[in-house]
Amino acid sequence: MGDMNSGSFSIGSDIDAGGALLCLVLAFFVGRYYHNRFYPLTKRYRTTVPRFWAGVVDQAVLFPSKFLLNLTAAWLSPYLLALLHIVVNTAYSILMHARYGQTIGKCVCKIKIIDHLTDTPINLNQAVLRDSGLLIGLLYAVAALKGEDIRPDELTLTGTAAMVAGIWFVLEIITMLLNKKRRALHDLIAGTVVVRTSIAEDHPAAPAPTPPEESP
Repeated sequence: MGDMNSGSFSIGSDIDAGGALLCLVLAFFVGRYYHNRFYPLTKRYRTTVPRFWAGVVDQAVLFPSKFLLNLTAAWLSPYLLALLHIVVNTAYSILMHARYGQTIGKCVCKIKIIDHLTDTPINLNQAVLRDSGLLIGLLYAVAALKGEDIRPDELTLTGTAAMVAGIWFVLEIITMLLNKKRRALHDLIAGTVVVRTSIAEDHPAAPAPTPPEESP
């Protein structure tokens, strides 16, 4: 039985390492793509694609913490380990958004979160509200602690918890695609909007040609 557990942990570690390596490679190319890239003002709110890539970069950033947490798997229950992963991911997102308006991934992809009415930096309350996925995380934790709606061997949601998480994700996508500013459900809740930071400045108009001097 011990050998089987060791084998499972090794396979899981290999998968985690492979995923992290893939995220690191993708993060490198994403950074190269968005470096020195500018967009017209009309594309200020076109942030669907960079949001996705920002998440990939953030996964690479968070890998060391996930790796360290996984090293404690032999001493922690899978439920507590899952809860710690939620806490780390949520804390990273909330603190970075509250302090800088962007995570490292968003910085690489040249996007930022601001107040949708004032165009000013968001505050801590908005950062917390915007990460309303925390509610899904808490649901995950409750399901885990109750030993229901979760598969301990895979740490995947089932039953009611999975249904709620799926509905939330669908609502996020629908709301983001149905408004001009691409505000997802968590943006509507927090009063925020994601904008590009790499907007090309208007080029000054070319000076009018001077009329030729009249000959005497």
